[in-house]
Amino acid sequence: MRDLEQMQDASSNSYGSSSQMDMGGTAQEMSVYFVVFFFLLALSIILSNALHNKQWLPEAAILILVGALGSCIIYLFQPNVLDDASDPEQDAQNAVDGLLYFAPNFFFTVLLPPIIFNSGYHVNGRLWVRYFDAILLYSLLGTAASICAIAGILYAIVQAGLVNFQPTTWELLAFASLITSTDPVSTLAVFREKKVDCHVFYLVFGESVLNDGVCIVLFDAFSHMVRAGGHEGDGNVFLELLVEFVIKFAGSYLLGFASGMISALILKYTNLRRHRMLELSFYLLVMYWPFFVAEAVGLSSIVTILFTGISARHYASKNLSAESDEHSKLVFKVISHVCEAIIFLQVGLSLFGLQFLNRGNFPWRFTAWTFLACLIGRGCSIFPMTALINLRLYLRRRLDCRAICGYANPEACDDEEGGIESYYAAMADAVAKTADQWVDWKTAAILWWSGLRGAIAYACAKTFPDTNGNREEFVEVTMAIVLISVFVFGCSSDLALRALKIPTGVDEQEFREATCKTTKYPFLRKLDQEYLCPFFIRDYRSSADKEHAVDDLEKHPEDKEKLIHEVLHSQLQHLYHESDIDMIVEDIAKNPAYRLRLRAAARTDSVEMLYDDGRTRFHGREGCSDCGLNDDDHHLHVQSHADYRAPHNNHGNTGEEGGDTRCSFVVA
Repeated sequence: MRDLEQMQDASSNSYGSSSQMDMGGTAQEMSVYFVVFFFLLALSIILSNALHNKQWLPEAAILILVGALGSCIIYLFQPNVLDDASDPEQDAQNAVDGLLYFAPNFFFTVLLPPIIFNSGYHVNGRLWVRYFDAILLYSLLGTAASICAIAGILYAIVQAGLVNFQPTTWELLAFASLITSTDPVSTLAVFREKKVDCHVFYLVFGESVLNDGVCIVLFDAFSHMVRAGGHEGDGNVFLELLVEFVIKFAGSYLLGFASGMISALILKYTNLRRHRMLELSFYLLVMYWPFFVAEAVGLSSIVTILFTGISARHYASKNLSAESDEHSKLVFKVISHVCEAIIFLQVGLSLFGLQFLNRGNFPWRFTAWTFLACLIGRGCSIFPMTALINLRLYLRRRLDCRAICGYANPEACDDEEGGIESYYAAMADAVAKTADQWVDWKTAAILWWSGLRGAIAYACAKTFPDTNGNREEFVEVTMAIVLISVFVFGCSSDLALRALKIPTGVDEQEFREATCKTTKYPFLRKLDQEYLCPFFIRDYRSSADKEHAVDDLEKHPEDKEKLIHEVLHSQLQHLYHESDIDMIVEDIAKNPAYRLRLRAAARTDSVEMLYDDGRTRFHGREGCSDCGLNDDDHHLHVQSHADYRAPHNNHGNTGEEGGDTRCSFVVA
């Protein structure tokens, strides 16, 4: 990720450029800007809801269309706006200019962090780890192969005189880096809707997120060479870039995990659970502060905030109260979705702010060659890496087979009685354990198809160094590639799934239970379960502790209800003062409605639920919107409210007679 100073040099004033009006426009002009922008945003959301079941028109495409329509109307009524709208060296003077300008600084520092954080926060940790080596190979070696292929093809085209401008080699490398960045928002939305095979989903998702971080790091490095005039043919430069990249990536990975762990420690020892608003407010800050720390120390912000999300979900979320944990998941999703909507709407609005409308010519030939190079480059990043992944998996199966039966191939056991049978039995066992990790050609094809270009590529193009006066051409070509990707590949994602017969309707929980029966990296799991989790998580119970507890309760049924009361007492500490807890527990125990619920929860399966994630959840998933009871138990919910009205706030009373009648203690 670029540091903030380079971003300011490339695209003028920081947040002032985001609306292009902060310093140059009046309050009235700013109001006009926001009224128009939010009207278009609301219109896009309404259309997305109306066309929700239309798989051929994803939400990203709808947002771009609405933005492009608004941009077209502005251009038709005020065509002179183009004199300033796409010139990042000038401050726009009115709301119209701001609408047609895509601000890369605002994109990178305000809109992008919540999107990347939410992606990491909602990832399934065990599946992510299971496929991480393949994801890493695609996103590191695959991305490098794609950049080299695209830059090489475009260099040959330029040298052959097939385009009408002459970019330098470093400019082509910088452009190849930004255009390799993938943003398959449309495809992933279809995948989620269809519940695509988890192996396919996590490969596409993981490769795209890490690919963005890699591409931006390399784009920064090549852009620096463009500004410095370059050192054509100097091999030491590439070695320096490689070392810098490895340091940045590894440092960002460590900083991301450390940020989540630090947040976990703060939540563990400050006990913010007594004040839910403060607890959730603090937790929302985790979306941003690691991002800016990474910027300050020169690391990759995207990689940092991605692994911050993963780490925060694994450690910090366990120290939240049950309500804040549920609310934070929803808040993160909402903020991420709104940011994505704003980004694609801005992309559409900036369409008629491009300078080719003033110049009267568009680099069609360079765009066509770039599109072809992107297809070839994407193939170079997917198919050779797929062969390497499968080769590694094949060799691993041979080694596992040797460890089981002593033979690595059938020829070695021909002379021994029963040897061939034991070999094939061992190989069948090795194949069964890793069958879900094999990447077949259909999966590789959908990975290739999912390599859409999006807002990250366009934002990088807007900050492209204009040392040789080629920025506008690169911006226009990038916009064309983004539009082709979204409307051709994004809109046909459902068709591609059906054509390639990719499995759909897969339940992620069942898939994980079926495939993750064994731990891929047992030493890391042991380190996490025995040392890290107990240190960072309050009242942590390991899986072994949960199993022992359930076994003990099976042997001593009379202790089940006692255990539930103890856990209930512990949970109430986060809602009430100590002086109120004994009275509340006693009232709940006496109340027939709650008594029945406690008895129901005393079954073994409910006890297992009590130990899930090391704490108790008191709100049901379905049924009554207030307490989660289903229809059969709803009368108990009503009765409990009539018999017992508990205050529901952080201080034990509301200041009003009767308090809040919300149900907060039902074990569901």
